[in-house]
Amino acid sequence: MRQMEWEGRLERKVLDKNAVKKTLNSPENYFHERPLPFGSLTTGHFLVDLDRIGSQSNVALQLFSNLKALCMTVVGSCNGFLCHYNFNSDFTSHLHISNPGTCEFFSLPIPSNCDNGDCYGFGFSPISDVYKLVRVTSLGGEPNQVTVLTVGSGIWRNIGHPGYSFYRVNPRHGIYLNGVFHWIGRSCRDRSQRLICVFDVESERFQELPLPLSSDNL
Repeated sequence: MRQMEWEGRLERKVLDKNAVKKTLNSPENYFHERPLPFGSLTTGHFLVDLDRIGSQSNVALQLFSNLKALCMTVVGSCNGFLCHYNFNSDFTSHLHISNPGTCEFFSLPIPSNCDNGDCYGFGFSPISDVYKLVRVTSLGGEPNQVTVLTVGSGIWRNIGHPGYSFYRVNPRHGIYLNGVFHWIGRSCRDRSQRLICVFDVESERFQELPLPLSSDNL
């Protein structure tokens, strides 16, 4: 990946919907985070061609090959774009949004008191036509705060306490669908029950939904 000088222009270019390659939207491709399956010793992040499972040529695209980081975690994906958190050998942290189809990326401002245990969500508001990154800190099981970055603004906004705890949840990062994030968490009012915490990207408000019935609670 190559980092370009004019970040404002790059943000618009990277987030250009028309720039997402067919490779990313093809149903036979699957995003995989290392190690590469099917017997390969290669490590990294890949798009894997599901029609070639078991073949040595099953990699459709290797991602982030020029981003040198000690540890990299994809914290969200939306409309073919990826948001990833990088921790480097010099103990610095970085957030990026990338377009795997064009191998371009840009950096996001790092929020204060950034921690590997933070929960993130990366999504899009179709009403405002903006991308947002949400961070929920949850230390020791106690909710701390929710901060929101509208991509392009350069400012993290503190919108208060979430009212939910995402401590030791899995998956840690929010699942985006149709303008909202979804986490499995617990209400601070009643920690005995887990529930689905829903965050609306446009209104920046939480709601809660019950978990589906399972054999554990029948």
